[in-house]
Amino acid sequence: MNVLLFGATGTLGSRIVPALLSHSHHVVALVRSRPKLLDLMPQEVHDQVQIIEGDATDVSLIKTTLREHRISYIINAAGSAKIFAKGPNPFVDIVNASVQAADAIIEETHQPIGVWFVGGLLLMDVPERPDGQTLED
Repeated sequence: MNVLLFGATGTLGSRIVPALLSHSHHVVALVRSRPKLLDLMPQEVHDQVQIIEGDATDVSLIKTTLREHRISYIINAAGSAKIFAKGPNPFVDIVNASVQAADAIIEETHQPIGVWFVGGLLLMDVPERPDGQTLED
């Protein structure tokens, strides 16, 4: 299976890469910083990963990657929970770009693409505590 992974340099994504490789999947990692990924992982791991440096909100780049690498699944492990974010968090933009790109390629190829969003899960809604305050307060 060919997998496009966003967030390979993060806490979750850096654990997903070796897990996918251990099951003989082909991993394409779209990262903002190739050097960061290379520094983070042992050479025997990153030698098995196709690294594309770019922006995970770039619909055109995602479509090109999906098409050229015949991607079957997108896994997004990018973005952090709102309570841990330091500055703007692109999670929603990454989700939108992923869905737009996948829809376009599915329409073009008539082949399904699975999309899993496993990063930034708390970003959308921060629950209130019994006292009425959110975790952000």
